[in-house]
Amino acid sequence: MSKALLILFFLMIGFTVFFMSEMKDEAFTDMQENSPISVKSEISA
Repeated sequence: MSKALLILFFLMIGFTVFFMSEMKDEAFTDMQENSPISVKSEISA
């Protein structure tokens, strides 16, 4: 019983880490698109 709970626990941790990394990647790309550097380059261009 405890082994099954342990496996379920690790699965939930793995899913959480995967979900958080996916969300972080999306937020990171959004930050890159809206970064001040790109805005400056667009203004100077």
